[in-house]
Amino acid sequence: MENKEAFMWYMPKWLGVDPDNGDPLWENIIYDENTGEEISREATNSYANADFQAVGSPFPDFNGGLGTLVSWKGLSLGATFNYVYGMKL
Repeated sequence: MENKEAFMWYMPKWLGVDPDNGDPLWENIIYDENTGEEISREATNSYANADFQAVGSPFPDFNGGLGTLVSWKGLSLGATFNYVYGMKL
């Protein structure tokens, strides 16, 4: 794929399950033949016909952590917590 962002997940966009028959639904983008511009989007149950598009970044929006250590009469208890938010796996 040319002219696309590096380090993004490019794959057919999942739209859910067709309630009529249980097939998976993917997003297909319809383009104008002359200009190449997007006209509309529709659901398709064919993975092969679905268009690859950027669906998320593997890098988090933010992350952090917190640690603590408590000691009392020679007994120590430590805990470490970390978090990550805003990335796609």
